[in-house]
Amino acid sequence: MLRSALLLLALLLVAPAALAQSEADEPPPLDPNGTRLFLSPTARTMPQGQGRFSDYWVFFPSLAYGLTDRFDASVGVSLVPGLSFQLLTLNAKARVLSTGTVDVAVGNIIGTPVGEGMGDGFGALAYGLVTVGSEREAFTVGTYVAYAGLDVSETTCSGDVCETENNFDFGVANGVVFMLGGEVQVSNSAKLITENYVGFGEGEAGGIVSFGVRFFSEQIAVDLALSRPFDASNEYGGWPLIPYLAFAYNFGR
Repeated sequence: MLRSALLLLALLLVAPAALAQSEADEPPPLDPNGTRLFLSPTARTMPQGQGRFSDYWVFFPSLAYGLTDRFDASVGVSLVPGLSFQLLTLNAKARVLSTGTVDVAVGNIIGTPVGEGMGDGFGALAYGLVTVGSEREAFTVGTYVAYAGLDVSETTCSGDVCETENNFDFGVANGVVFMLGGEVQVSNSAKLITENYVGFGEGEAGGIVSFGVRFFSEQIAVDLALSRPFDASNEYGGWPLIPYLAFAYNFGR
């Protein structure tokens, strides 16, 4: 499955883009959501003053904004009906290098449950990204490392006297996740995208492969994709394809 995903990515990146020029010989419109693949960001950042409202799988809206030309941030919250808690996420990304054809960025996404009965804790991903190519044809590689923190209360009693001690536990995952993605614009309103993950930890490996299309206009983008998990033991060999749907509206600049 991994070999098939890499072959698919290679074919995608070398495929010619059918970009038609207008009568005025103006360049074709660009993808307004070019700072993201599907779930993973690229190493590009939003221009200062540009905002974006996104919605993933209907129940996961988020709002992003370009604070400078090299730094953007987003906040999201799940709205899944019937749950006693929801997930709040914050993401910040800084572009540390840009040469016109190569962009390098670092970032961090942190999530915490909010709701009745939820304790003080968080999970997070620190990441680095490299995007090579143009806004019409490019590939992105990334590395993700997970870490988490949790406030733990422990009560001990001696006779009728009880004492509560609060401790903060912090840990880094014993593993790393690599992402390999690609994008190629095939018309004035469509782009093919693939986004694939491979994780290694404690002697085991697994991941997800995905492929889909983005339809876009000047301000709106809609993503439709299919993904499939895999692991070294082929445990997910019969797993069905998982559909992905996302919508984005860009405003500001």
